[in-house]
Amino acid sequence: MCFPVKNGKFLMMINSHMSSYDKGGKMRKAQMKLISSVMEHEYRAGNYVIVGGDFNHALGKDMMTHFEHQEKIPSWVSVLDQGMLPKDFTMVKATNREKSIHSTGDRHEV
Repeated sequence: MCFPVKNGKFLMMINSHMSSYDKGGKMRKAQMKLISSVMEHEYRAGNYVIVGGDFNHALGKDMMTHFEHQEKIPSWVSVLDQGMLPKDFTMVKATNREKSIHSTGDRHEV
């Protein structure tokens, strides 16, 4: 989605849903290359870029052990780290990842 900004630039919002069950990670690498090229192109054009969605990656190595669990992490889980992003881009992690949202009908509790 593309939204005009008062300064004549655009806010580019990209929603991603990357592959998950990708033996060897070839598809995810290709997807990261594609989305990175779009991000860089828009940024170099002077636009603002936000990418969100389901990356089907653990967002940083710390997320592999962040939540207590007894299950083995599947071999297809990949880690998305800062080094995989284009220059001048930063991965922003939620500040409320210690909390979970519970939905009870039409009420949501954090």
